[in-house]
Amino acid sequence: MKAEKIYDEKKLIGYVYFYLDYNTEIRDRKVFTEDLTKSLKGNSVGYAGYQKKEYLQNYLSYHLFGDKMPRQIPKYKYNKNKILSIIKRALIASHRELPCEPSRIYVFPNFNSFVRKRMKGIGAFSPCKNAIVIEINPTVIRWEESLLHTIPHEYNHSVYYHYHKTLRLCEGLVMEGYAEHFREKVLGGKRAPWTLAVTEQACKLHFKKLKKKLFSKSSKLYFNVFWE
Repeated sequence: MKAEKIYDEKKLIGYVYFYLDYNTEIRDRKVFTEDLTKSLKGNSVGYAGYQKKEYLQNYLSYHLFGDKMPRQIPKYKYNKNKILSIIKRALIASHRELPCEPSRIYVFPNFNSFVRKRMKGIGAFSPCKNAIVIEINPTVIRWEESLLHTIPHEYNHSVYYHYHKTLRLCEGLVMEGYAEHFREKVLGGKRAPWTLAVTEQACKLHFKKLKKKLFSKSSKLYFNVFWE
C-alpha cells in the first residue's frame, strides 16, 4: 500500500496508509481482518506498530467489531481527501509543538457500537513510538471533529514511547493525562467525553482501590482499568 506523505513546509512529518476497502460478504472476523490487511507490509514500526501482522489482526478483529460482528457489515463511503486533510492539520499542529520522527498513521474502518455511541465514531491506539492506528465510522455526526482531536492525543502517546519502555498502571495513568493536556494545548476546545465519563468523586474511590497496584505490570489489570 502506497503511503500518502505529510509535509510541514518542506519537512516530512508523517505517512498515512489507508485500509478502507473491505469485503462485506465475509462473516468471520478473523478472515475479515486478514483480508483487510493482506496488502499491509512491515516497515520501521513493524506492522502498524506490531511486531507481527498476526498481532495487528488480533487487535483489529476485536476493536473493529466489539463483542460481536453485525449480521450485515455496512459498506461505508469514505472521503480519503477529507480524512487526509484533517490528519494533516492535526499532525502539523502536534509536530510543531512537540517535534519528533515522522509518524506512520494507519486508517481502518470501524463497525463497533461502542465507538459509534461513546467515542464519536473514532477508535484509536498508539502501539509503539511513531505508530498510530485510527478507525473511522463516517456515519457518526461530527466524526471529523473527533478525528481532529484524536490525532494529537495519540501522537503524544507515540512520542511518550521514545522515553518510556515499560507501561505500569501508574505510568498509563500519567500517559493518558499527558496526552489529553497536550491535545487541549495544541487544538483547544472542550474536554473530551472520556475525561468526563467518571466523576471526580468516583475517580478518588477507584484510585483508593488501585493505590497498592499502581506499579503493577499486569496486562490484564491494565486492560480492565483502561478498556472495560
